[in-house]
Order: sequence, then C-alpha cells, then structure tokens
Amino acid sequence: MGAMAEPNWHKQVAIGTWTLAALTAILVPIGILTFVHPPDPAHPMSLDFLSKAIAVPSWLAGAIILFAILGTRAFLRWKDDRSAPIAPIVTNAATDLEDDRMKKQISELQDQNATLRSRLQAAKNEPTKQSTRFDGGGLPSDKLLQFDPSIERVVLTWPEELQVRISRHSFVGDRGLLFDLANLRSTWIGSFTLEIMDATSWDQIHSRFRESRYFKPFQLANGKELGPGSTTSGLWFLRTKGGKIILGNSQEPVLRWPSEDSLATQVWRLNLRICVDSHHDPSRNLSMLKPLSQSTLLVSWDTSADVVSMVQQH
Repeated sequence: MGAMAEPNWHKQVAIGTWTLAALTAILVPIGILTFVHPPDPAHPMSLDFLSKAIAVPSWLAGAIILFAILGTRAFLRWKDDRSAPIAPIVTNAATDLEDDRMKKQISELQDQNATLRSRLQAAKNEPTKQSTRFDGGGLPSDKLLQFDPSIERVVLTWPEELQVRISRHSFVGDRGLLFDLANLRSTWIGSFTLEIMDATSWDQIHSRFRESRYFKPFQLANGKELGPGSTTSGLWFLRTKGGKIILGNSQEPVLRWPSEDSLATQVWRLNLRICVDSHHDPSRNLSMLKPLSQSTLLVSWDTSADVVSMVQQH
C-alpha cells in the first residue's frame, strides 16, 4: 500500500474563502431586497437597512452555507480533473526482461519434456536386449563378444619373471594356438609344469560361465630345468579339428560345447597355473615345485570361419 497523501492546505483555504464570498454574495442581495421599496415619489428609497440587523432563519442560513460548501468543492474537483495531466504509462524494463527470461525457460523445459517423452516411448517400443556380463568381474561382455582377430599373440607374465607366450598357428591342416615358456631370470629354474586347471564355457542366455564339474587338470608341459634367458620349444596349446577343440598335442582332452547351445562362436575361459622349483640344485636329486598364482585366458572360436582369438582376463 502507498503512503497516505498529505492534505493540500492551499486548497482548503481556497475552499473556505470561496464559501464566505458566496455566502456574502447571497446575503447582501437578500438584505437589499428586504428594505428596498418600489420607486415612489412620496416615499423615496430608504437606506436605513444599512444600519439595521438582517434577520434570517437559522435553517435557511445553514442550508445556504452547506450549499455553498458543496458547490465550491464540486467546482474545484471538476477544475482539478480537467487541469490534471494524464500520467504516462511507465514500463519497467527490468520486469520485462525477467518476464522474457522466464518465458524462454518455460519454452526450453517444454521442449526438453517433449524430447524425454519421445525417447521414453522409443525405448518402450524397442525389444528388450539381454545384458551379458562376466560372473565375478573380468572383462565386460561387449569385450568378450568383440575379440580382435588381428591379435596374433598374447603374453601371460608372472611376477616371478616367467612368461607363457601363446600365438595363433596353422600347419598341415591343423589350426590353433602354440605356446612356449620363457625364463626371464638370470638364474636357472628346476623342474616346472604348466597346467590348465579349469575350462568353462560361456552361457549367453544366463550371462555367466557355466559350472565346471568333471574337468580334470591337464598338463600342457613339464621339464627338469630351464636356463636363464631360455625358452622351451613351441607346443600345441589347443587345436580346432573336426568341429571340436582339442587341448595339447594328443587327441584328448576335448572341450565339448553344450549341445543345446547353437551359437556359432564358442567362448571358453581357461585357468592356467605354473609350478616351478625356483631353487634348482643340479647336485641334488630333489625337486620342490611351488605353484604360482593362476592366470586366466579367454578363447573365442568362430566355428564358421575356424578362427581362434584370445585375450587375457585380468
């Protein structure tokens, strides 16, 4: 609410003055008419009324005064209304800018809402895609399904300065993977073995590797000693033949893919373990094999193209 306007004293004084002037202008003619008689030569006009009191009824005097006051106020208001300038329309620039900004934000929110609604509707119309991931961590499923066929070699390294190098190989109708074991130490190692401890196939429907129950650890290689900076000769790690995967150099064991799984690409998880006698003493006929930490190799076999790819699972 705005502050109360201060009274205009000049206007109030003017109203009082006009009131008195009007009252005087009315009473004087009444007095004159009371004492002035028509012209008569025998009775000349008398001016005695100037020295006599004028008697006016109280109700008439009050009515005259009230009429004079109301008429004066009405006249002054009419005059003020005609003389008052028309107030210009003031536009608040800051308010206009704020309104424009709010309208723009509302428009943007409406556009975003429409976009989100369209995306949600599109997502509802799309068929449900099954999520695939490894059980217990490791590589995500998209990496699993996108083995790089251009990778020809994978190197598994142990902190004990030992390496198993696995590479793609093809020879006289046999295709698969070859491996060798390298001693990167500056000292000899004694007896050693390389084993596949477990082999499990990937279940695309359940998004996990299948349970392995009857697989028995398979020894890929063994030796009595290996010199510093030396490498074993290449041996078959696995071969693909007759629609199946065969481990090692012989015809057994075979990795059997489930008959109810019709995928053209088989994916296997192989857990490898090296056991080594790190304190080799040629003078003593004693071997103390120590198992090292296991390493995991993922193998993908495209049965339609007979291409084997691989990647290490960390």
